Amino acid sequence: MKNDKEFYKVNPIINYNARKWCTLPYYLHPKGCPNFNKLDKCPPKAALFDEEFDINKTIYLLYYKFNLGKHMRKLKKKFPHWSIYQLRCVLYWQPKARKEFRQYVNAFLKKHPNYSISMCPEGQGVDLVSTMKQIGIKIIFPPKNITYLVALAAIRK
Repeated sequence: MKNDKEFYKVNPIINYNARKWCTLPYYLHPKGCPNFNKLDKCPPKAALFDEEFDINKTIYLLYYKFNLGKHMRKLKKKFPHWSIYQLRCVLYWQPKARKEFRQYVNAFLKKHPNYSISMCPEGQGVDLVSTMKQIGIKIIFPPKNITYLVALAAIRK
């Protein structure tokens, strides 16, 4: 891969059980993601991907690759007593990464004005682990060195 931001044509793997992943417990969140059943873009409120988008037309997977390991090493030098959870905390890397990803997504949309974006495809029932395998990327949980922000671009029904 040449860049940290890429897009590829994919056939999204629809698996409505992917929506349940949002309820899996993780550190300090025993009930899973705190946005579950709160935000419209999150399950169970979010529309299913194949109900909102035409899966018979070309669909693009857009992603932003973030070097979490490098970020953690940088923070470790600055805060040597921090735990692994503090070093990995999304509050310290996601805002900048999301801003850069949104800029990339907006640039994509300028070139592809007929497309709309799903910024939370798993919440819409897309198995991103299987879908990313189509382009040769293996997702690891929890991420150790590399993590990805992922979106799908598709034509609305």
